[in-house]
Amino acid sequence: MKRIVTGILFLSLFLLAEANPWAQVFPTMSVSSEEQKEVATLIKGLKSSYNGYLKEIIEKLGQTGLKTQRAAVSRADLEEAVPELLRLMVNWEQTVWPSVESIADTLAKIGGAQAMAALKNGLEHRHYQIRRAAMKGLILISVENLKDKAILFNEFLKNNNHYLRKLIGDEDHQIRRDIAVVVGHFADGADRKSLENLIKIVKAKLLDKIPRVRQSAALTLGYMGRAAEPEIFALILASKDYRDDEWEKFCPVAQAAIWALGEVGVDRPDVIEALLAALNNKTETLFLRVAAVTALQKVGGVSDEVILALRDTALSDHESLVAGYAVDALYGMATADDRVMDQIIDIFIKILKEVDDSYIRFKVLMKLGGMGAKAQKAIPVLEKIVGASSASFSAYSAERETLEKIKKDLRKK
Repeated sequence: MKRIVTGILFLSLFLLAEANPWAQVFPTMSVSSEEQKEVATLIKGLKSSYNGYLKEIIEKLGQTGLKTQRAAVSRADLEEAVPELLRLMVNWEQTVWPSVESIADTLAKIGGAQAMAALKNGLEHRHYQIRRAAMKGLILISVENLKDKAILFNEFLKNNNHYLRKLIGDEDHQIRRDIAVVVGHFADGADRKSLENLIKIVKAKLLDKIPRVRQSAALTLGYMGRAAEPEIFALILASKDYRDDEWEKFCPVAQAAIWALGEVGVDRPDVIEALLAALNNKTETLFLRVAAVTALQKVGGVSDEVILALRDTALSDHESLVAGYAVDALYGMATADDRVMDQIIDIFIKILKEVDDSYIRFKVLMKLGGMGAKAQKAIPVLEKIVGASSASFSAYSAERETLEKIKKDLRKK
């Protein structure tokens, strides 16, 4: 009886394998380089009404698609898969596997006019998750500099500006954010006329009635970097935009505009003034001040005005997170020259003397330890702190460790 059951089991497995020829392509859920070349078999698997290996097939088609980017495999061999991938993507709600993101990812890797049209089709779908997935495909092409980047620019951004207008105003906030990434990555390679058109569209969205659209527009200008310099004044105005019907406490538009000012990186008096105003704004969200600290480091360089503003923030901001970012920014500026280094070490010593917050003190100690022998003037303060706590466990604290690091580095000189 046992032999009969075993025989039936093996026969069933044999028949299942015969009925599922692509299962032979994935016998152990892994595919060799030789099997990856069997594009025809993979496409046949896509067309199956039942296929337990669909996810693996799509992933392997994507891997093969990357080879077309390097001209190692003919794209024509893969284009037959595009209609099936589109069918799976737009009917995604009716399936469990694979994820719609993996389908869009594979379309981007296959590339070509058909795949681009499929992604475009996905962007117009009523379901936000399909639009999100199609957008991820565009990001893959734009960020990874795949072969079709130029085609994507012409298709979606240069010749069809209505797509940009539609996407930057999409009801889904993630799509609005992602289009900012895509547009930003095209700014450097755009000709002057195309760039002016893009900026014109984006700038108009800074006045949109929906806060998340205004946020997306500011982010887009930030991703454009120096190319967005003509719209600095618009960003300065947006940095004071605290309106938000959804999350009014987080000031997403102002945060995005402040971040964008840092990414554009233009050192102008009106820019510094706007960033300092945000840094000193204690009535809005703390993340506004965090964004201002980061932007000031990028825009203000090592000017005395910026260093003093960051010093005051590190010493007195009632939010440890903001003060901690200020300490990080000061440390980042310390390498500019010896004068600035000396100025910032004095600030760190002052913090150790006046600030009780353990988080801020620990950050400062780590920075001083990283400076090594250059932080020699901090030794007396550190010795006093360690001496006062020599009878307790805290004698083995960060203060002692920092002191030892500085002295050790001095002995090497």
